[in-house]
Amino acid sequence: MKKLLVVVLAMLLVAGFSAVGLAASPAVAEVIVNVTVEPYYDVWFDTPDIYKGLFGNENTPIGQPGIYISDGNTTRNSVLDIWDSAIAYAENNGISSGEVYEAYFEEGQGASPQVELFKVDANTTVDVTLSADFTGWMDAPTIFRVSSDQDTDQINGYGDWATDLALVGNTGLTANNPLYQPLLDEHNTAAAGLDDTFTLDFADELLCYGPIDFHLNGALWMPKVSQVAAGDYEAIVIVTVAASPSI
Repeated sequence: MKKLLVVVLAMLLVAGFSAVGLAASPAVAEVIVNVTVEPYYDVWFDTPDIYKGLFGNENTPIGQPGIYISDGNTTRNSVLDIWDSAIAYAENNGISSGEVYEAYFEEGQGASPQVELFKVDANTTVDVTLSADFTGWMDAPTIFRVSSDQDTDQINGYGDWATDLALVGNTGLTANNPLYQPLLDEHNTAAAGLDDTFTLDFADELLCYGPIDFHLNGALWMPKVSQVAAGDYEAIVIVTVAASPSI
């Protein structure tokens, strides 16, 4: 009987030690929590306080032939390169000297640049596309350009001023005088080949950096003032932001 009692006590002790061991191991339970963040993107214009438009104003109307640059050297260099063949034809045929008016407008350059400012914000990779409705515009070569710069304190920018992020120009221009048509044809061909879209990686590279600021710049070429009737002209420039199909 004593022997049996000792065996029972031993078994109880083993069981007791085992229970202590099991209690020392943590108990774990899991639940999955899901959150979906919807893609977001937006674009809006933020016109500077001191601003009279890309191409002149009431005090300084365009009244002589030439190439009018809205904002400075980067746009000047870009459009002169685009119009290189057309300018050469104009000069060779005595139509136009291709004179550039870079500081023609009242607001001038520097602290009050002749640009439109717009902003893009997103949380995903987006494509930004520049387009224009030239229905109410004159039959004169015109280029609109988007640029920006990340190494300036003027704006919260992207890239470099000299880079053409997006370009758009009017095409299909015709002249009453056939002497001018080859010049316009050169412009039509160049404008049809411009790259109007660029991509912004707000999902990685630019995450938490937005909104990013961009400049809309412009250049208007009047080879001969008498080729355009006196009056007011209007073009509508459109910036479209959409989720990139590559994502």
